[in-house]
Amino acid sequence: MNWLHKRRHRARHHRPRRYGWLRWLLLVSGCLLVLVVMAGGIAGVMAYRSLAEGLPALDELEQYESSLVTHVYDRHGELIANFFTEKRILIELEDVPEFVRQATIAVEDARFYDHPGIDPKGVLRAAWTNYQAGRVVEGASTITMQVARTLFLNRERTLRRKLREMILAWRIERRFSKDDILKMYLNQVFYGHNAYGVEAAAQIYFNKSAKDLSRGEGMLIAGLTRAPNSYSPIHNLKRYQITDPSLERLQGEGVPLSVLDNLRGLKDQKVREETAFLERLTTVLGEDVVDRFKPLILKHSNNLKVSLERRAHVVRRMVDQAYLSPQEAQRVLEEPLQTNPNYKSINKSPHFVEHVRRYLEKKYSAQELYAGGWQVHTTLDLSLQRMAEQAVRHGVEEADKRHGYQKPFRRLPLTGDEAVDRPLIEQVTLPPDTDSTVRTGEVLTGVVSIVSPGAVWVKVKGGRGVMSPEEGFGWVREADLERKFEKRKQLPPQEIFQVGDVIRVRVVLADERNQAHQLVLEQEPLLEGALIAIEPASGHVLAMVGGYDETNQYNRATQALRQPGSAFKPFIYTAALAAGKTPATVIYDRAVVIDGGDEEAWKPQNYTQRYYGATTL
Repeated sequence: MNWLHKRRHRARHHRPRRYGWLRWLLLVSGCLLVLVVMAGGIAGVMAYRSLAEGLPALDELEQYESSLVTHVYDRHGELIANFFTEKRILIELEDVPEFVRQATIAVEDARFYDHPGIDPKGVLRAAWTNYQAGRVVEGASTITMQVARTLFLNRERTLRRKLREMILAWRIERRFSKDDILKMYLNQVFYGHNAYGVEAAAQIYFNKSAKDLSRGEGMLIAGLTRAPNSYSPIHNLKRYQITDPSLERLQGEGVPLSVLDNLRGLKDQKVREETAFLERLTTVLGEDVVDRFKPLILKHSNNLKVSLERRAHVVRRMVDQAYLSPQEAQRVLEEPLQTNPNYKSINKSPHFVEHVRRYLEKKYSAQELYAGGWQVHTTLDLSLQRMAEQAVRHGVEEADKRHGYQKPFRRLPLTGDEAVDRPLIEQVTLPPDTDSTVRTGEVLTGVVSIVSPGAVWVKVKGGRGVMSPEEGFGWVREADLERKFEKRKQLPPQEIFQVGDVIRVRVVLADERNQAHQLVLEQEPLLEGALIAIEPASGHVLAMVGGYDETNQYNRATQALRQPGSAFKPFIYTAALAAGKTPATVIYDRAVVIDGGDEEAWKPQNYTQRYYGATTL
């Protein structure tokens, strides 16, 4: 029995371990996992270094300077021009109304104060929302990521750029406070119409500072950044589309059902600019109906609803984030939207400003001039400049008239049938986008409709005016330049005008009835003129007019290089008197030949081509 006990004991202690292979499997898997983690970590570090290569250092972020507007002032500090590539006016965060800041956060990045620059919840929410919609309806970029992209990156739609944007956003969050980042955003983001930053946007859309915006205005601006061109109220006021709401409003204005039935055929067609929209209306309704109801149709069919719907979206987001109560939201939605566009650059003295621009760009650089935010103070006196411009215009026009009437622009083939002639006349006198109101002092294009010995009647802007022979076109005289203007024979109306002549007229006195405006004949001068006014004691240029047409950048005052002629005599005589000569000093008027070197010798002559010998000064 002893041998049996030993055998059992030996078998029990030498029994093979049943789970030894599992232990080896776990060990090998653990090693592989460590290797994978190490490889992933190394790859992640390498990828981070690759993505972060070329990104600005944190010190560069603090030293970054935005592109700013350069302002040009006259000698009294009045703004006369500005230069910019991006219209940006920096503003402190405390000067931005709280509701504008809240609206921006609500619509752009609701968790702005809770995330470290990257919002994983926002990414997942946007991905799910876009998946459900089947298109991109919500972005995942935080405000910090947008700041990173706006300041230092391009807008290419690639994964690499997005990852670099996230890295830079994380770096920005490490260095700057949330309020600093929000301030950067509100001073950098694009709002449309070349407005960069909320202050420029407030001035361009509503012609006021951001601190003076109403709630409705501020929330509309906050909603522009996603698609400024689509949501711009300035654009949408000039875009038109027939919709059910517009048809209801037209019906409320008393537009006949027959017209509304025809308009329903245009319902929900694509949005059109005014000219194309009116052409489509004319095709469907006819010219007479369009002429009768045009103001009402344009008033109730503009595309401003798109801008208002975007504002409503911002308001709803603010309610969701508890920035607004439902009652406050309703008051904002009921606020009418009244834009006051101010998006054109200032240039109150084109020739002088262009002269300043050339000088600064040559002395410094275009980059510094257009982005440096300079304050440029000049010697110009704007009040004297206005007088100089008026003097040049009046002088050139009067001189040009003394050279004779240039004849009409062209002649329309009028038939005498009002229905046939009216479209031809309005095509010339009332083109699209033209205000139909006639104002005193306005220069208009007109069409001669009646010529009689005592008066000439002219069609202008859907109305008509009259010119008398004496006051209206008394300057049109026979072409005899050898005789003084006052002695030339005045021509009768029948020798000057024919029915259908397209002419240029100025309104001396507008008639409220639009039936008998008092007009005078004008013409675009063929002559030119220029003027520079200099303060003798300092040499300061007080006024500069480079030509009759301010839109022509050719500056005859500085670039024409014409001989001054007799205008130079005061300087010569002043120098002679300063040298001790008197009016009784005798000089000799005789032929002079001046050696021209490599050029032909100069032989100055008197206008009469005669010499007068001994002559007193």
